[in-house]
Amino acid sequence: MVKPELKRVSLSLICAKGVPCNRGVFADKRVSILGNDRMIGLIGNGEFKSIHVDNELFSSVVSMLKADRYNYAVYVIDEVIKKHFDQDFQIIELKKISINHIIHKKHISLLPQIQEKIRAKLPEFNRKRLAKNNNFQQQSRSAQSNY
Repeated sequence: MVKPELKRVSLSLICAKGVPCNRGVFADKRVSILGNDRMIGLIGNGEFKSIHVDNELFSSVVSMLKADRYNYAVYVIDEVIKKHFDQDFQIIELKKISINHIIHKKHISLLPQIQEKIRAKLPEFNRKRLAKNNNFQQQSRSAQSNY
């Protein structure tokens, strides 16, 4: 694992409005929950007894929840994404996780250079992400005023 971490995110249960939204849904064998294997694997060992519907494409998860095809999903979200979901969904944080770059052991000699490059690029990456978020919020407000 390469340091520094790229991002700190929350593994979260995303629920449609009006349905129970707590860790108890993982124990219900009648509930279908969208998520990929890695996300489901991060939930407590033995806690997940629901029906796992494998889905790797996050954008389709949002559209399926909005279309009422599913009521639950497990995914990682950050504060930027959370702001966009708060109005449409209930969100329960399950745990905080860090996202780090991983390299193969054959490249271990490059570790110092890789870490330095990440440290140098992270501020620019974060500025661009915030700019995209502000642009998205302005577009959302503009679209809402048209209705």
